[in-house]
Amino acid sequence: MKKWLRLTGVATLSVGLMLGCSNNDRSDNEGEGMTQGEAEQDIDSETESTSEGLPEKEDFSTEDASSTSDDDDKSQDLLDLKIGESAVIETTIGTAEVILTGVTIQDTLEDESPELDLFVLANVTVTNMSEHSQSVNDIVSAFEVTPDLEGSGYSEISEHYEGIDTWEGELEPNQTAEGQLLYQSVESPQQIIRVNPGLVSAEAVKHDVRWTFTEEDSE
Repeated sequence: MKKWLRLTGVATLSVGLMLGCSNNDRSDNEGEGMTQGEAEQDIDSETESTSEGLPEKEDFSTEDASSTSDDDDKSQDLLDLKIGESAVIETTIGTAEVILTGVTIQDTLEDESPELDLFVLANVTVTNMSEHSQSVNDIVSAFEVTPDLEGSGYSEISEHYEGIDTWEGELEPNQTAEGQLLYQSVESPQQIIRVNPGLVSAEAVKHDVRWTFTEEDSE
């Protein structure tokens, strides 16, 4: 009887050990599963963090369109005009056609000597091409003279001298006016009347315009 009880006890203990091992294996498997899931979450988190640190892909479509627009504007610049040729000037005020009809380069004016080397007197015709009136002086004041494109320009000074056909009043649509622009400049093989580069940079005038001439072209 004791032997049977002993065998029964051993069998019961064996079953208990087997159940215990089974439970431990299940716990280990569950632990491994959780660890693997957590590892996957950590990998996803690291991937998201790395993606967040990377710079976004740039979109150059707007820049390309802007560059194309700039190129189109440049193609409409008039940089090699001669006396007698016309240019359309587009400003924030309006649009006008300007023709340099003649120039006179001289050492004195009204018996006065220039503060620089010479006077440049330009004869100009202006036509208002806008649908509203414009001050003719606002149009012509955009110009300056320079002997060198890399150097500074000199502003118009006719208001300081008598006998110059100055610009006054308003130009109605399609109306034309003739007048003169007076400048001082330094001695140079050529002179250039141009739109003030600062106005072009500030987009107050849309296109760059230049007339180039020499003393031989002087009247």
